[in-house]
Amino acid sequence: MSKNVFSASFHPDYEQTLRPILEADGFILASVEHAFWQAQKGRVFITFYRSGKVVVRGKNAEEYAQNYLNPLKAKQRIHGLESVTDLSDWIGTDESGKGDLFGPLVVAAVFVDNKSEHQLWQLGVKDSKKMSDQKITEIAAIIRRKFVHSVVSFSPKRYNQLYKNYKNLNKLLAAAHAQVIKILVEKTQCSVVICDQFGDKSLIQTSLNITKPITLIQKTGAEENLAVAAASIVARQQFVRSLSDMSLKYGIVFPRGASQKVIQAGELFLTKYSEQELAKVAKLHFKTVKLLLKK
Repeated sequence: MSKNVFSASFHPDYEQTLRPILEADGFILASVEHAFWQAQKGRVFITFYRSGKVVVRGKNAEEYAQNYLNPLKAKQRIHGLESVTDLSDWIGTDESGKGDLFGPLVVAAVFVDNKSEHQLWQLGVKDSKKMSDQKITEIAAIIRRKFVHSVVSFSPKRYNQLYKNYKNLNKLLAAAHAQVIKILVEKTQCSVVICDQFGDKSLIQTSLNITKPITLIQKTGAEENLAVAAASIVARQQFVRSLSDMSLKYGIVFPRGASQKVIQAGELFLTKYSEQELAKVAKLHFKTVKLLLKK
């Protein structure tokens, strides 16, 4: 194919997903043989055939294919694995801070529909682990301003109190995810939630205290879904900001993760503050804390 023609194959149901996005962006739809429709805007044509094949032709076809077909591919990867082929809206959740000794545990949820998913793609949303702090801050501000979302942040002190009750990180995580899910389900009446699988699939479902039945899709690598990726960005930005605020308060730079630098920061903290104060900055069940307190 020439550089002015691009194609991809999808489940035929996805024509209902792509059509309103194109119409909202100014495309004019017309009927053509063997196709659901053909959309035209200027000198570019996008045809969705009944077989599921989508062909983009015309000027700047590559750019249009990236803008409209790539988000559809990402969605199909998630839906195809879970036998879900026709979502009009859904909620994505993700967390930040669970592997970091210092700082809070933050869980976020973002509500997305077909139109806003396209907006997320245009913003450059992807898994926050693949983004710089500066980009995360910029995009998180837009998501918070333009998208329905919810965030739960457990300070180290609160986290340690909860961990005493749950005695299991995955159970604590499930409770936090359930909390942000409940908030958004009640706000939006959305019935589909996608999140990264971090333990037994029943954990979140058991923690949910809502009457509305929902479909909960859990899988590893869920961050490829744009709603989950957006949630990861919001959660990460909140975590980084909280860690920075904590560093300013105590006059110590708290590194992320659980590396040697983290141990050194912990040793420095204990030369200035008490073990009781450590519970306000660190997750006490980490093995690193036991090493610090033995010294």
